[in-house]
Amino acid sequence: MKSTISLFVSEFPYIQEDKRELCRRYQAQIDGLLQSLFELGTENVAKIFARFTWFLYADGKTSACESFERIAVDIQTKSLGAEHLDTLRSMDNLASTYRGQGRVGEAVALEEEVLEKCRQILGAEHPDTLRSMGNLASTYWAQGRAGEAVALQKEALEKCRQILGAEHPDTLTSMNNFALMYWAQGRTREAAALQEEALEKRRRILRAEHLHTLTSMNNLASMYSAQGRMREAAALQEEVLWRRKKLERV
Repeated sequence: MKSTISLFVSEFPYIQEDKRELCRRYQAQIDGLLQSLFELGTENVAKIFARFTWFLYADGKTSACESFERIAVDIQTKSLGAEHLDTLRSMDNLASTYRGQGRVGEAVALEEEVLEKCRQILGAEHPDTLRSMGNLASTYWAQGRAGEAVALQKEALEKCRQILGAEHPDTLTSMNNFALMYWAQGRTREAAALQEEALEKRRRILRAEHLHTLTSMNNLASMYSAQGRMREAAALQEEVLWRRKKLERV
């Protein structure tokens, strides 16, 4: 059994667009096996559950990944402690799943706990603290707490730029989320400017076919459309469609 666990930890890839189909093939082979590993409750078993649920979430299988995320949090809390970085990351992932399921109240409670612990243990400027701030801002927004959401997202973006740099993937994610908040508030010009910056950097750093680049492209197309810039919006939407079809053929 130990060799099986070690093989999984070393071979199951972190989810990326070029690894998605490989992860899906592995999923069919390991779904049942994971159930038998739960009782072992070791740190490596927790890593397996955490990595597998990250794939499920990224692949849009939010209902399927909740049970595995709960197991990961339970194992890590018992084996590593409630304040260990891996435990906090798994808690954050579980909160994101709750948000995706529309269970916003549960997501907020969990994310507030994670952020408080990250600030206490890691400090206000640690990348995981900044990521938790962005996640909580998004959940506040989903809960209708727009003022708190915008203030927290603005703080997260400013700190990401200062600490991680203007081109770090987490900075670009924060920029994208802030642009969406501006857009929802009717501040379309500011939203488009932020999204244009995020898209330009994602094209250059992540490449045009990356899922995050396509997300920025699609968001910017919607913003252009709201501004009446229909030709630019259509060109972006056509590019998104073409690139997604291209990825499906790979």
